[in-house]
Amino acid sequence: MKRRALALAFLAAAVPAAAQSPLPVDLGARAVGSDSFTIRVPGREVGYQRTRFEPSAAGWRYIDQTVMTGRVEQNTTVEFTRDGALLRVEQRGTSRGVPMATDLTYGGGRVKGRSSNPAADGSVTVFEIDSAVGAVVDDNALVALAPALPFVAGAGWNFTVFSSGQNQLIPMTLAVAGRDTVDAPAGRFDAWRVTVTGGPAPLAIFVTTAAPQRVVRIEVVGSPLEFVLAQ
Repeated sequence: MKRRALALAFLAAAVPAAAQSPLPVDLGARAVGSDSFTIRVPGREVGYQRTRFEPSAAGWRYIDQTVMTGRVEQNTTVEFTRDGALLRVEQRGTSRGVPMATDLTYGGGRVKGRSSNPAADGSVTVFEIDSAVGAVVDDNALVALAPALPFVAGAGWNFTVFSSGQNQLIPMTLAVAGRDTVDAPAGRFDAWRVTVTGGPAPLAIFVTTAAPQRVVRIEVVGSPLEFVLAQ
């Protein structure tokens, strides 16, 4: 996700992306299936997010549909190898009625493709992308990867994100800030509180302590916006 409440981004090393992952993920250990989130600000619901994580012929596939009424509508697909390396990102949608699109392929230490994104003045910024990135996390992939990390008290990782909306690499930090109880429409969960800093907005991602791990809540720190597991 990007250029929206969950805009994120990640690393630069001139090694093939498939050779290593920037985060020690085990995608086979995270929850498989569909989740539905309510997007809300205090006192009201402003949209929804539906996600699905599933096996694919190449390895794994993450699908995200996010709708914030009157603001953003987008559909994103991220493809991974079995060991968690990025293969492809495809996104289509609109931001305040202006079309946006991203088509990227990762491999051989590079990212190639094209992105078009609404600018603040209502124009559209287009990037033709062909950059050396190495083992990098795409900004649309973080929520898919978070439940696949080996969380323990005090754990943390520095990594780099590629943001197609900015056509740049951004160093970020992900750290376990502690444990918390999350009350959501889907139930009550014991969760790791995981902070993500370095991007456009700090995030708090709550990931279940019980296996298989899944995301149950996301907060945009400093903002009333939150995503809460509905089912």
